[in-house]
Amino acid sequence: MAWFPPKLMKKVCQILGITFGLLLFFSLAWWSHHYLFPPPLSIAKEEPIAGRLVLEKEAPFQIGDLIQLTLEIESRHGISYQMPKLTTGNLGSLEIKRTGLPLEERRRGGNLRQIHYTLTSLEVGEHEISDLTIHYQTAAGTEKKYSIAPLKIKIKSVLPPNLSSEELLALQIKGAKKPLPLPPQWKYLIIGILLTLIICLIIFILPKVALFNKAKKILEPFEINVAAKEPAHLVALQKLDKIKGQKYLAKGHYLQYYRDLSDCIREYLENRFHIRALEMTTPEFLAHLLQNNSLSTKVKHSLQGFSEMADLVKFAKHMPGPLQAEQDFQLIEDIIDLTKEEPAPNNNQNNHSDQKSSP
Repeated sequence: MAWFPPKLMKKVCQILGITFGLLLFFSLAWWSHHYLFPPPLSIAKEEPIAGRLVLEKEAPFQIGDLIQLTLEIESRHGISYQMPKLTTGNLGSLEIKRTGLPLEERRRGGNLRQIHYTLTSLEVGEHEISDLTIHYQTAAGTEKKYSIAPLKIKIKSVLPPNLSSEELLALQIKGAKKPLPLPPQWKYLIIGILLTLIICLIIFILPKVALFNKAKKILEPFEINVAAKEPAHLVALQKLDKIKGQKYLAKGHYLQYYRDLSDCIREYLENRFHIRALEMTTPEFLAHLLQNNSLSTKVKHSLQGFSEMADLVKFAKHMPGPLQAEQDFQLIEDIIDLTKEEPAPNNNQNNHSDQKSSP
């Protein structure tokens, strides 16, 4: 199995981590700027509430233009009220094309509420938005009202001025204007980029880092306290005797039989060659065997064949038959016998025998 080089993976993770951290920091700072440190109210100290009509673009407007208007109301803490709504009685010959949702922002000492309107008019002249009143209640329970200052909007004709009726009829009709582009929504764009980065990090980077760490852990050799354990081949042979004593084949329990055989040989290889065979998947186990110089080619092929047969039995419900199962048992015994650790010669006994043989 091919893995990313450790240094490259570490460098990529560091760069991605720093980039993600910076983006998260600046996005949180931008988001908390108005939330944790809101701007102050713009109303006078003695005023509990104030409202105004704000045009996005200064007049004059032409017939058919879309007029962006915002109704803004600032109030102090403890003031309760209902947002007034624009109606035909307030607008005169102006017409509402679109009404936005109410928005609310924190302010130091209170809050700001807004409603965006899109207006238009097909009549030339000066139009006035008036008779907007806010009915509110103070913290003490006193009911009061506040009148919003009227706003005048001038609508002018698209026709040239000072022309007679005949001259106006002789004018050519101009083509339709191109549609206006939508303003960029930076807030949603930044949120979308952050979510995309987080999703990419979760889907692509974190699994690879997890696989890399797992592979690194598996491939690292580990020490076994040999003095506190029996030799690996003796432990494995004892487990083989237990498997034989269970009489799995006579009972037809091939699944448990191959499961125990597989665990036995993997535990033996783990104790004998200090590899984490029990933690590996079969492809990882076989790939590690190919890189192990302590095993002969014959032993590697035998282990590969047995591992594939064991997987067929465990995961594909394959029934190999008693003869094949007994051959696989003998194969495991032969592998243990071929790869077992030979005891080191006793130097004291050798020296004693040399002394006896000397004249």
